[in-house]
Amino acid sequence: MSDWEKGLPVDPGIYWLYSYRYGKESCGFENKPELQLAKVSEIANGVMIVADGQFVYEREVEQPHYKAALLPDLPELN
Repeated sequence: MSDWEKGLPVDPGIYWLYSYRYGKESCGFENKPELQLAKVSEIANGVMIVADGQFVYEREVEQPHYKAALLPDLPELN
């Protein structure tokens, strides 16, 4: 995992986010880590992270790691 960064991304862009999304344990059940595609957008007081249509808050995730997502070249639409 040498090309993964620890923590949450702080620069605008598209990233792979791998973490315990809602903590290692939630409501007495052990969770598994999740791989999500996250969009980081700049806002007035910092950045906003959205993954799977939900805001990502630092206090909710455990052991987050991220790396830039390489997106494919898109076709031209007419």
